[in-house]
Amino acid sequence: MLHYLTDVLGIEGVVDRLYGVKWIPGKEKEWNFATCSPSNTEEPGIYLAFHHRNLVSQIDYFGRQPGGPGVIYPVPPNPPKKLQQFLQAQGLEVSDEKLKDIAGFLAYVLNCLKLIEQVDTLGLLPALREGRFPVFIIPAAQQNRTLPLENEHAVCQLTQWLLSAEHANIAGPISDLLYQRYASLPQSQRLDRFLQDLQEFPLRSLFLDKSQFSSGYFNAKLKLSKNFWLDWLAGKKIDIYIQQTENQGIKTREYFLLALLMLLYPVSPPGPGTGAIIEFNARREGHNVPEQPDFRPPAIGLVHQLVHARYCCAGAAPGYAHNHFTTTAAELLFTGIEPFNQISEGEATTWKYVSENSIRSSWNNVKNPDASNIWAHPEQRTAFELAGKNLKQKREALRLI
Repeated sequence: MLHYLTDVLGIEGVVDRLYGVKWIPGKEKEWNFATCSPSNTEEPGIYLAFHHRNLVSQIDYFGRQPGGPGVIYPVPPNPPKKLQQFLQAQGLEVSDEKLKDIAGFLAYVLNCLKLIEQVDTLGLLPALREGRFPVFIIPAAQQNRTLPLENEHAVCQLTQWLLSAEHANIAGPISDLLYQRYASLPQSQRLDRFLQDLQEFPLRSLFLDKSQFSSGYFNAKLKLSKNFWLDWLAGKKIDIYIQQTENQGIKTREYFLLALLMLLYPVSPPGPGTGAIIEFNARREGHNVPEQPDFRPPAIGLVHQLVHARYCCAGAAPGYAHNHFTTTAAELLFTGIEPFNQISEGEATTWKYVSENSIRSSWNNVKNPDASNIWAHPEQRTAFELAGKNLKQKREALRLI
């Protein structure tokens, strides 16, 4: 079970239940509310949900505190009786205003899902509805994010191998992936081509525009020879690698692992997979405000988190969701920024092409969007998040976490 309140919100306790409805297309009007367990034992599917802290906490989930931004969705004039009766049956007395906010949130999530469904040509939503694990969409206390129910189960096996303490045990599997990745070349050329690609691997960051990804990051710092590679596979100590030397604010060891991960990811076997909780911010703030220069429809923000969840459920995330150097690989993939916009046919199953950018590119085809999701000029996302102008901030941002 996810230690959600303790690990995420810093509040003592765990979430042992959520309230909400499972999304079944064609039956949206029934709104059969139920309690559900935020764990992988729950029936698979997409759930529009909330937890009791959304009802009673002082955390301003809906922007209602004095001077707060409010929400981007229309609030029903009266609390829905079905929701009110359901919560009363759970022993929960909730104010009418909070009930209306919750009802409006659930209806807005459904609205966003239906808009996404119009341009979901790669089957993102069907895969989540008909998959192996549950995905819960709940109100966010802060910004959008996705939390795997079992963190270690969300990532691919290559990521687990590269971070394994049992270094000697990964030499065989990683060598096998290398030869599989370059299978189109004669066997005698595969290692040379891999080392060349690794040596010339661009500096990629979440905080640079893709046009600023400079090539040959390792050229001035680390000679990736066959001897280096064989020594590394054997688990030998390599001074420049072990010492965590830095170049442009980046730890050489971490970027070596990150480059290796991104090169071999397309052929990595998956991990076990896990369900996820998506925190969705529906307040009128930040990227959700049309007047802001970095506006994107809130539904697009939800798309990004649904892509996170898709990879979690498949055990195919290349990196951990938060605060880890492998997060760079994960976010570039989920956003659809190179090198993951260049995965060729045969290297990945079709669903691995789905990304935030793949949905962005089709947003003009959405019919009858609500006011909050109108986007006159859809744009591709070329950076996860640009660093500020402050040079120190840029240097820190390049640390990749």
